[in-house]
Amino acid sequence: MKYLPILLMTIFSHQVFSQKSITTFEDLAKNKNISIESLNRLYKSMDNIDSLTSVFKGQENEFLNGSMSLIQELGDHLKKNNFKLFKPFESHIKFCINKNGKIDYFLYDFKENKISSNTENEFKRLIELFIKEYTFPLKPNSNFSIDFL
Repeated sequence: MKYLPILLMTIFSHQVFSQKSITTFEDLAKNKNISIESLNRLYKSMDNIDSLTSVFKGQENEFLNGSMSLIQELGDHLKKNNFKLFKPFESHIKFCINKNGKIDYFLYDFKENKISSNTENEFKRLIELFIKEYTFPLKPNSNFSIDFL
């Protein structure tokens, strides 16, 4: 009986972190009650060679190709669905991908650029469709994240 609280916490944290989420960095903490630090502990960032080597040992070049393919496929998906942001602008996108190659979190920040709520809702709808179908082409050793700035 003394292990029940630990079991419940484990189940609860798995449910919270296993749900697919498309949100801004700001809303992640505010509305989902998840800090970026928590995600960074669960999804190794591929922004340094040590993490890259530990997750994709011997497949570092293939990882780079897979990352570029991911962003290209996302762009193609948005274009195919006639989604256009009328001007190029600065943004930050983070993909948190699990061991099975599926995207658990898609975080974005459009920086100083303002878009209408209708445009943002359409963007989120299309991202949701994309992550339902997408699987990263390599088999990682652990969860990982990729940032595009």
